[in-house]
Amino acid sequence: MSVATSAPIAPEASVTPPPRLRPALVNGSPCYVECPPWCSEDHVAANERHLEDVCHTSGAVDLVAPRQGGAAHLLLLTRLIAGSGLR
Repeated sequence: MSVATSAPIAPEASVTPPPRLRPALVNGSPCYVECPPWCSEDHVAANERHLEDVCHTSGAVDLVAPRQGGAAHLLLLTRLIAGSGLR
């Protein structure tokens, strides 16, 4: 009598995209900052005074649900913000 065995199946590893280097102005000096993939902030236009004031912001996301009759109803409007210099 033989028993078939198999190696355990590993769950799929979630792949997180690496941060991106994006241009920024800090107190008028050009530099590059690491941005998460969801950041849509224009760090050049923001021209923060200190590097630690650089903030990462996503675009706004709406969560809507249909109402009876077909009209859309806004349930939630949100955006992600990360950084030590939160506004």
